[in-house]
Amino acid sequence: MNRVSVNADAGKATISKHIYGQFAESPGSVIYGGLWVGPDSSVPNTRGFRNDVLEALRAIKLPNVRWPGGAYAENHHWRDGIGPRDQRPAGEYKLQGGYREFDVGTHEFMDFCELVGCEPYLCCNSISGSAAEAVDWVRYLTADDNSELANLRRANGREKPWDVRMWAIGNEGWAYSDMPEPYAKRCLEYADVMAEACGGNIMRVACGPGGMRYDWTDVVLRECGHCIEGVALHHYTLAGFWNDKGDVIDFDEARYGVSMRNTICIEDLIDKHSAIMDTYDPDKRIALVMDEWGTWYDSCTLPDGTDYPPGQGTMRDAIIAATMLNMFNNHCERVRVCNLAMIIGGLHPIMIIDNDRMFFTPSYHVFEMFTPHMEATMLPTVTTADRYDPAGYTFPGVNASASRDADGKIHLTLTNIDIAKDREVLVDFRGTAVKGAAGRVLRGEKINSFNTVDQPETVKPVPFDDVKVEDGWLKVQLPAMSVVGLEVQE
Repeated sequence: MNRVSVNADAGKATISKHIYGQFAESPGSVIYGGLWVGPDSSVPNTRGFRNDVLEALRAIKLPNVRWPGGAYAENHHWRDGIGPRDQRPAGEYKLQGGYREFDVGTHEFMDFCELVGCEPYLCCNSISGSAAEAVDWVRYLTADDNSELANLRRANGREKPWDVRMWAIGNEGWAYSDMPEPYAKRCLEYADVMAEACGGNIMRVACGPGGMRYDWTDVVLRECGHCIEGVALHHYTLAGFWNDKGDVIDFDEARYGVSMRNTICIEDLIDKHSAIMDTYDPDKRIALVMDEWGTWYDSCTLPDGTDYPPGQGTMRDAIIAATMLNMFNNHCERVRVCNLAMIIGGLHPIMIIDNDRMFFTPSYHVFEMFTPHMEATMLPTVTTADRYDPAGYTFPGVNASASRDADGKIHLTLTNIDIAKDREVLVDFRGTAVKGAAGRVLRGEKINSFNTVDQPETVKPVPFDDVKVEDGWLKVQLPAMSVVGLEVQE
């Protein structure tokens, strides 16, 4: 039996909209030729950013974007990306399309955030940079005085300061030092002076662990817990191992099983890292920040010779995205910021650019379907599901999350990860009586169904009403390999 119990009268925690953030690493095709075409491009744009992309991101209520990295942040010096673009350094990266590494710098990225209506989440350079460089960046962006840095910003075309609250103190410190103590010392050097530079209105995110490095979380919380507001955890879903990540489109059920195993395991990581955080931060002041997550595959070539990037995006990726977002929602007391990698093109994109045209991957539709959860009250949910056993792996075949929005409406998202079997799901709403529900379903003909620029609607949401009320239960006929979003009538 597949059963979901929703405690409709027990909601307390808020699902932060920032769980639905994105990641745009620079340089590369995510930015150049993706978000950015330049103000002189024949592609319709606003201040250099593609209009179709801006519109699509507004439609999913994009809350924040992490930039400039990632690993690239540890080689990024913000002063290289200010002033007239033609006077900025050429940079070390040779980009296609005539773009230069610093065409998109601080002002351009802040323009992008304002055009979309999202918050910037900036990552400081903690390896080849310094605390002083980070403080100068904070002051350049946020100072409203007559200081040298505020006047430099004004000279570069921005009179008013920006409101930049979210700052990461480096990226993956464990990649540069196997021991957490050196990073914790460096984090302390940055954290206090960065807060002073902006008057304390700041969310400082420390580098957390890679995977199961629970010792790293313990040391960072012990040494830095008093001066940070977040600790990062990165997790990528592979369909194999790092030396054989699997193909983005050509995969069998066994590979799919590996992907789901490597997705569902994140709940155990969240629980164990959260338990360590509870020791030092029982009031949950510090957020667990999943600022890099998503799928990662090897590149692929279709039989007709067409090359696709590793993150082309299939229904498998949509199932994984929905499963992860349901987990993040259910852990929203601690998980409050997340960033899917990447927003366009590589890894796990929600959009793909083909010259002057753009199309959505199935994962874009997942983010759009989950928007009702943003800033809603999470309703504690217990899911009991029949097992799904793909090629020797076993895990629950259904996952879910629920919330009540500011207007009092209940929203329920359900995912059936089974690629062959429809599942009847009985939903028990405790503390209220339900009259019915309706919504939309996202599914593909196959688990590797995907959209292309010429067939952009192969996988898209369609109306869903295979729901009825029996004996006070909501009975949902959940199609195989599907994501369903419902609005519940009480």
